[in-house]
Amino acid sequence: MAGGLGPLRNTPVIRPREMPCWLCMKCPPVCPSEALDKSATSMEQANMGRAFLLKERCHNYTGGVMCWTCYDRCPLRGRGMILQDGYLPTVTEQCVGCGVCEYVCPVNAMVTIPKGAVSHVS
Repeated sequence: MAGGLGPLRNTPVIRPREMPCWLCMKCPPVCPSEALDKSATSMEQANMGRAFLLKERCHNYTGGVMCWTCYDRCPLRGRGMILQDGYLPTVTEQCVGCGVCEYVCPVNAMVTIPKGAVSHVS
């Protein structure tokens, strides 16, 4: 985890393709810069950003093999990531931006955007 730059200065940054946040929730209480909300005690409160699915790359949307790796590995499976129609991975508003889905996706169909930048992408 490294500090962000520009408008995201002093904001923890994860690089999901290298190492996601596993949502162990050990960081917020000991964060020296107070960039992490110390009152966040559960995974659902992490609120680091949001993941976005690039459907043009995802096996399930392109007619390739069936793949649920992002869904299976999501710490908030069934809430942050759901299977629409039983087989299409879909990111919900409950996604906290941990980056696990991006880390595990075999075709780089997931992108995690930090909280301060999400409003510019949605």
